[in-house]
Amino acid sequence: MAETLSGIDHASVVLDGPEAREFSKLTRSSVAANGLVARELDGLVHECATVHDTCSKYITLPDGQKKRIAAIPKLGPTGHVHAAAIWVDSVVNGDLPESPVVGTMEWSVTGVVIADPAAHYLLRLPYGELPHGNTIPELLARFDQWDDRAKFLSMFNLVDPTDQWIGTATTTYEDGTDHQLHFAARASGLGADRTIRAIVFGATDQSVTCTDPRTLGFRQMPIPSGHALALVDLPSGFVHEWLAKERTSLAGWRHHQPEFDYNSRLLAAETCFALAVGARRESKTQARLRFSPSDEWMVLDATWTRIRGPGRPQALIDITPVSPNPVPLISGCRICQDLVHAAWGSEFDSPVTE
Repeated sequence: MAETLSGIDHASVVLDGPEAREFSKLTRSSVAANGLVARELDGLVHECATVHDTCSKYITLPDGQKKRIAAIPKLGPTGHVHAAAIWVDSVVNGDLPESPVVGTMEWSVTGVVIADPAAHYLLRLPYGELPHGNTIPELLARFDQWDDRAKFLSMFNLVDPTDQWIGTATTTYEDGTDHQLHFAARASGLGADRTIRAIVFGATDQSVTCTDPRTLGFRQMPIPSGHALALVDLPSGFVHEWLAKERTSLAGWRHHQPEFDYNSRLLAAETCFALAVGARRESKTQARLRFSPSDEWMVLDATWTRIRGPGRPQALIDITPVSPNPVPLISGCRICQDLVHAAWGSEFDSPVTE
């Protein structure tokens, strides 16, 4: 499997037979063992990604064997070719074998991800229920382990973001079995046009790694009544874990992307920087936010505490609604309504907020 995540001129191998690879050269793949085949690979992948269709080349080896080299495109959710599955066989006119199950994903600079049906299946994401995509805390909440989370988040750094990431994640399927998935991601573009594209597929090594202790500890924290807790990655400013009492209005915020007013955005950025560089260990802020332009602004108090320890700087935020309090359900969201109604039954008439 050759990825073309950052453009058709930068293809590399991320899956070779059953084994994951870390952006290795096409000429080092198992299908490139023969020099005549190897010379055709770059051009074939380039053509496949350009025309968005299956492309084939036919060669004759010195011993007279005829070989077919085929590249099958894997389209992303916005139509960009994320990868090409490459096959080399001796069947010149036969059907191509079935491609492995590979999902495609695409993050915007805001951290919202959209995915194709294969990725929804592999990641067990609800399909069609979140038309605007999944937030980072909503996505990561579905996994017991996401490695390396710090390197993944570094792709969203406010300053000097990284441009590629290879990682694994472990989730539990409906039958109770643990499954490990493999990711390859690359970024392209600058500023507001920056896009991170990825492919995901099942890992052959299904040995389960340990959950990050920070994440495990955060998910077990007690939640004060009427509060929410957030784990924020300070270099990116992204909340990547969200904790609120189940089946409440605040719990529904995990799968929505808030809009902050200008002063609140500026204050959040300044607070992230001050905590990240160690200028402060704690901070108290107030923010105004909403979830759509038609909503009224809500006011929140937040207490930020820098988490001590090595590694990428993180902070814990204790969030308390000020006004309105209690906060209403997010308008027009069936999932939020179902969350709350499930707690109180079909006769429920007013939102649960604590």
